Amino acid sequence: MAANETIPTSVAGLDAAWLNEALLPLQPDHPGVATARTEPMPGIVGALGEVGLVHITWEGDTDLPSTMVAKCPLDDDMARLYNSVMQNYTREAGFYRDLASEVPMRVPRCFVNAESGAKDSHMLLIEKIEGIDGDILQGTDFDTMVELVTKMAKMHGQFWMSDDIANLPWMLDWNAESLKLGIPITQESWSAFQTAEPSVYSDELKAFCEAGWINDTEHWLDLYTARPWTFTHMDYELDNTITTPDETVILDWQTCLKSLPGTDLAWLLSSSSNNTEIVERESELIDHYRKVLHESGGPDWSHDRVIEDLAWGVLYPTACQPVPNTQPVAGEGAAADRARARFRAFLDRAVDAAERWDLVGHCSGELRG
Repeated sequence: MAANETIPTSVAGLDAAWLNEALLPLQPDHPGVATARTEPMPGIVGALGEVGLVHITWEGDTDLPSTMVAKCPLDDDMARLYNSVMQNYTREAGFYRDLASEVPMRVPRCFVNAESGAKDSHMLLIEKIEGIDGDILQGTDFDTMVELVTKMAKMHGQFWMSDDIANLPWMLDWNAESLKLGIPITQESWSAFQTAEPSVYSDELKAFCEAGWINDTEHWLDLYTARPWTFTHMDYELDNTITTPDETVILDWQTCLKSLPGTDLAWLLSSSSNNTEIVERESELIDHYRKVLHESGGPDWSHDRVIEDLAWGVLYPTACQPVPNTQPVAGEGAAADRARARFRAFLDRAVDAAERWDLVGHCSGELRG
């Protein structure tokens, strides 16, 4: 039976026999796997998926690495429900198959890209990047932000309103039916969070979110879909970066989407705002984004036009970050504690950015009723 029809349901299920067959599509000249040993990725707690390391002993000489990163969905009912809504693994498999070699930035090399649509099972083996992990809680410096904004703007410009992107069979936009399945989860989480912590959002911002995204979600999904769009990462933040001596590598393409560019830029700027210098020099970052976007094939937007798109872009995390903040985190210990702190930082910083970019002022004209 083909390897993609018998995909292991966990990283621990990887063995030499399966790897020998699974490596053939992308690495047809590999020398053969003699032994394979797996272990969890240190410090990683996944709510929907599993990330681990695979240590390989090869049967002959090869340039292929002896350690790879393995990613697969968690084998439980809740994870299957969320993954059926978000289609994270379908998107990442599609990215590595169709786009990884085209994006204007370094991404990990993919060695195995196995998926079975009938069983909605996936297994990715990708390059383990050696370097310094980004840390959303620690933050970063202004120069690193300039590099990250540059990479993003080049990608946005390159794929601006691209038919090639729109026609990819796995590419979702905001009106994807699977995403709409998540509306009840968002509504329930919003209610639970507001009951538990009623003072996090200002009265004006809370009322706007409830009248808009929370209780009229499909209308706002339509509005998001109708805006000028490009190919977006959708989780472009420091925890998904590794800095090497040469450059910063961008990880985790599970949430890539056909979307308004402000969703990427807003997520990066808001989530990194614990650095005072970054907030104080935010206008410089915005103007740099504008310049590189236009040079790379995108529109020649004004500073105010980018701010407007940031306001629209930050609406999604502002309204939806209560979801991870009200759901249980798999596991215990330091990694789980960090995951909780990370989710809370995203929420608090998104709310701050919504005020800074005047989300209500820019978007309230689209409220109905």
